[in-house]
Amino acid sequence: MVRLRSLSLMIVTMLIVSLTIPACSSQKPEAKKPAPTTQKPKAPPELKDILTDLDKIIAAADQKLKMREPSTLQKNTKLAPESKTGQEQEKGEAQKDEAAGREGQKKSKPEASERGKPGGKPPAKEKSPDWKVEETSLKNIHKSWNTLEPEAIRAGLAATARDSFEMSLDNLTSQISQQRAEGILMAAIELYGAYADLVQVFNSPIPPEFFRVKHEAMAAAAQAGRGEWPPAGEHIITAREHWDHLKIQAEKIDAKLVNQTEFSLQDLEQAIQAERADLVTIKSEILMQNLQKLEQEFSRQQGHVSSSG
Repeated sequence: MVRLRSLSLMIVTMLIVSLTIPACSSQKPEAKKPAPTTQKPKAPPELKDILTDLDKIIAAADQKLKMREPSTLQKNTKLAPESKTGQEQEKGEAQKDEAAGREGQKKSKPEASERGKPGGKPPAKEKSPDWKVEETSLKNIHKSWNTLEPEAIRAGLAATARDSFEMSLDNLTSQISQQRAEGILMAAIELYGAYADLVQVFNSPIPPEFFRVKHEAMAAAAQAGRGEWPPAGEHIITAREHWDHLKIQAEKIDAKLVNQTEFSLQDLEQAIQAERADLVTIKSEILMQNLQKLEQEFSRQQGHVSSSG
């Protein structure tokens, strides 16, 4: 009897164990959730405002420099291509200037004859350049930076990057106050490079590498325009290095546009290596146009992702 009781206890124990083991094995330990990645804050509007005003300064200074050159090719080639709105506005202003020029020619004929007479009018002074675009855009950048700076620091902007931006902005301010077109262009391009570090800390549709490529390409073209070929060569090599990173980030963008941009960058590099200022003028404009299209595509891709999400 005792044997039967002990046997039955063993059987019951085995049944309990056999039922418990699968239950335990089915209760897998909860998979640990991945630690949430630190998301970058959304780019404030002032970030784009700074870029818009900086582009205006570069375009205005570049145009003033080109107008000093005797070459018609250089006069008509722009380092910073404008948007359609800017081109339409420029076209309208050009038509007004042309009409005013014809009217001025009519009036100048009797005035010219009067100058030849005793007591006639003195020759008119050459019109000084207008610096309104540069001055207004500079003030806007200072205001935008004042709003953006604390947000950028909270987002993780390094002290060195902050100091670099402020030093570049101070330099640009000094050059504009002296009304030196060449100095303004070089200082604005320098600030463009510091701008890329601002983009780095925010969630921006345009990758910071884009601005680094454009900064180095503009610096290369500007140095070549001054006949400083060794530094121009260094800048274009750095531009190509940044391009290798940007190209990976542009995998969702039309391959044709990406290839065009890459080839135009290579063409500019070859023009600089050959020390051909005329080719640099043409190739740099083509590269800037391609980069502008690429920038628009990055923005469009981000807009598409936001709308689908």
